[in-house]
Amino acid sequence: MIRAVLDLRGASRVALVVVVLGGLVGGSRAVAQEQSPTATSSPRVGPRRYYVELITMGPGDLLFARFAHNAIRVRDRERRTDRVFNWGTFAFGPDFAWKFVKGHAMYWLSTQAFQDTLEIYASHDRYVIGQVLDLTDAEAEDLVARIERNLRPEHRQYRYHHFDDNCSTRVRDLLDTVTHGALRRSVPGMTDRSFRQTAYQTLGTELWLVGFLDIFANQRFDRVMSRWDELFLPERLHDAAKRVRVPRGNGGSRPLVILERRYVERQAPPPRREPPPVRPTWVLFGALAVMLALAMAVSARAPRAARWLGNTGFVLFGLVAGISGIASLVLWAFTDHADLAWNVNLLSLWPTDIALVVLGPRALGARRRHAALLFRYLAVHAVVTFGTVVVALAGLVRQDVGPVAVPVLGLVGAAALLAWGRTRGAEPVSAAAR
Repeated sequence: MIRAVLDLRGASRVALVVVVLGGLVGGSRAVAQEQSPTATSSPRVGPRRYYVELITMGPGDLLFARFAHNAIRVRDRERRTDRVFNWGTFAFGPDFAWKFVKGHAMYWLSTQAFQDTLEIYASHDRYVIGQVLDLTDAEAEDLVARIERNLRPEHRQYRYHHFDDNCSTRVRDLLDTVTHGALRRSVPGMTDRSFRQTAYQTLGTELWLVGFLDIFANQRFDRVMSRWDELFLPERLHDAAKRVRVPRGNGGSRPLVILERRYVERQAPPPRREPPPVRPTWVLFGALAVMLALAMAVSARAPRAARWLGNTGFVLFGLVAGISGIASLVLWAFTDHADLAWNVNLLSLWPTDIALVVLGPRALGARRRHAALLFRYLAVHAVVTFGTVVVALAGLVRQDVGPVAVPVLGLVGAAALLAWGRTRGAEPVSAAAR
């Protein structure tokens, strides 16, 4: 998962972000009245200055909206204001994509009238749920003071990270602070899923993005999430809030959420969110391996076809593997994105593979010395890639290298056999031209 949450007034511009990083279903309506509130306990009776809700906005159809969103609503009876505080706002510009990849994307806290928020999310056919929080006067005042301090220009911005510091983790940390750690205590232990598995559960239908992350995302994506970590997802925070009990001074406790209201309902079926049906790297590198294996198999009977298969296979192998390796090095060396450094896939996708674009076709022609050089290169490549698979199976690296290392091992093996055949005196696959 790579996610960009934007103040939806700029949603028409987000499509460009989706293309680089990585319409809308209309006809929904805002629900002006509160819909069948579900109470977890009787709401406190009596006027209070602050009325606070955890607002959860459901997933949308656009890629950046698949992970849902959340915010804090504060109604101030003294000032007669009703505002939503949103930590998912950023400014889209020509350099935003590069800043995002470098790990320098700056997001900030913005504020908006509550009714405007409902209308915007209704227009994008995304549900909106409010959970009324039973905060004491002191807790509510602490929450508002922290938000107001966060709104100051010197504190307003923060460096965004899709898992560790996003709109939902900002809300999570704020609620945990004002409830004196009650939220964290309510989600002990670990999950059985990694960040990668969780992201793919939502983004699985976007195969191009799954392939990109399989190649470039390092072992940080394969960390097993704690239940606290899991609250980077707004819908998980919504569920967790219902289980929180805040200690009372007399030794008892009270539920944090005392009422839930559905302000906007989605009109269309929920967006598709499912794991990828196939890993694109298996298809890509597997197809190239089959292409080179066929070139070797038909070289005697159909040399013209063998020539085309071999040359095309090596050119594509060199372009895909070489460019991927070069890009991995660039992302490691020239960005501060922790998820793109120390990429174990560099042991399978070498930057020097770009040379196969030239060396491969020459080795399959009449230049036998090029075939010998190619075979030695590919033999070393195969040994290193095989070692990567063995080390991963032994659990010595945490990164999920299977979707890259295993199919690349098959591809390198097929290419090495084809080059070995030329060193043993097999007819060049270009012989059909004579």
